[in-house]
Parts: sequence; C-alpha cells; structure tokens
Amino acid sequence: MTHFLSLYFKILKKQVFILICVTILFLLSRGNEDISSFAFTSSPPSPFSLTPSLSLASLPTSSSLPPSSFTPTLAVSTTSSPSSPFEEPSPQSLLPLDDLIPNQSSTTSHQPDAATTVLEDQESTYHNHTHRTKQRKEKEIVRLLKELKYCANAKEAKTISQQIQRLWAQSGSETIDLLMKWAEQGISKEDYGLALDYLDTVIALSPTYAEAWSRRAWIHIQLSDFKLAMLDLHHALQLEPRNYIAFFELGIVMETTQRLELAIKAYETALTFYPQMQQAQNRIDTLLSKNSGQNI
Repeated sequence: MTHFLSLYFKILKKQVFILICVTILFLLSRGNEDISSFAFTSSPPSPFSLTPSLSLASLPTSSSLPPSSFTPTLAVSTTSSPSSPFEEPSPQSLLPLDDLIPNQSSTTSHQPDAATTVLEDQESTYHNHTHRTKQRKEKEIVRLLKELKYCANAKEAKTISQQIQRLWAQSGSETIDLLMKWAEQGISKEDYGLALDYLDTVIALSPTYAEAWSRRAWIHIQLSDFKLAMLDLHHALQLEPRNYIAFFELGIVMETTQRLELAIKAYETALTFYPQMQQAQNRIDTLLSKNSGQNI
C-alpha cells in the first residue's frame, strides 16, 4: 500500500511540474507580446486589456488538490496569437446609392405640376379646336363646290364662288390674314413689288397656304414672268387641286406662251368646277374663233 501511494505521488508531481512549466511558458510569451506592444505604441496598457494576471502563488499545489479530482490536460491553441484589444472595428456595411439618394424623379415625373397641366390642357384644347374648325371649313367648301357645279344661274354661281374664295383665303392666322390683306391692296394699286414682298413673307411663314401661291402666280403673270408663275401654280394646285382660279391662271400662261391646246385644257378643267365662269368660257370661245378650221 505504501509503495502504491509513493508511486501515485511521483506521478502527480510530474503532472504538476509539467503544468507549471506550461504556465511559465505561457506567461513568458504574453510578457514578450506586452513588451513589444509597449515598444511600438509608447502608450500605457489599455484598461480594457484582457491579459490575465497570473502568479505562481495562485497556482494550486499538490497539497491543496484532492487526489482524484485533478486530471491535467495539455490544451494546444489552434490560433497563432490572441486577438489584440486594439483591433480596428469592422467597417459598417454601406447602404446602396439608391437608398442614400432617394429617386425623386420617379415620383415627380409622373406628377406634373399644376402649371404644366394647365398648359398641356390649353394646347390640347387649341389643337382640338383648330382641327374641328378645319373639318367644318372643309365640309362647307365641299358643299359649296357641289352647289357651284350644278348652279345654272350665273349670278348665283358668282355669289357661291365668292364664298368659296373667302373660305380658301382663311389661313387660321391673324398675321397671315393681315399680310394677305396688304398684298391685295398692293395688287389693286398695281404696286406689285410691295405685294410680292408681303406674299413672300406669307409663303415663308406658311408654305402650305395655297392661296398665297396662287396670288403670287397672278402677280408673276402681270409681270410677264411666266416661268415663276408656272412654279407657283404648281405649288398652288398641289395644295388645293380644286382651285379653279389657279387653273384659269394656268390657261393664261399656256395661251400667252402659245401652247393653245394646253390652254384650252386648263380652261375646261376650271369649268368642271365652275361651269358658269364667264372668263374661262370667253377665253375658250376666243381661242376657238381665232383658230377655226385649224388644228389647235
């Protein structure tokens, strides 16, 4: 029994000795780390340091340990070194730019302000009104042209023709209407240069206004500039192919340039729209009488 106890205490002393050696090595390694950190930082140790303060006095002795309650184990650390108390905090996760800068355009683009809405409504109302006005004007012209074609009374036909010409003269613009009025005054006074200036301005402002082309062609005829007259009549008839006044002017150009067959054809085309047009009838009669018995 005595031999067994002596053997047991020998083993226990060896285990305690091993534990003391491991503890001393651990304290020495931590001491080196504290010295190196002090050398690099030159600052007192942090109060938040987690370095354990151990001393040999705090270690258990063989006399204070119960015989069977202590089984020493050697724990090997898997990490290279303990984490430093001065470790930099991990950076915060940043929000995406879409979250930091709210997309206000998506809300405002679909919600226009009151001024924009009013302007859009006014513009839409204006275009709708203009479209309806053009539709009513076109219906009235079609009705009057039908009456003009089947009217047997020359005086009544002339009145209908004047109504049609007034509708054709309506440009829808007060500025153009005023310029056309000044051009007509220049034509009546035979001030063709002034009238051409006004008509040039009208055509520049509204190139789809057929009446300006027709009136300018008439001035070119008066000035014997038949080439320019033909060009203007071409535009006028493209924009308004029912303009019997333009066909009559075309007949004059053809007659003056000795293309009599084309002149008669132009006059006859004018008469298909306005059968009671006395001027076209007179020009056809004159051409036929001058060239009776000849092949025109």
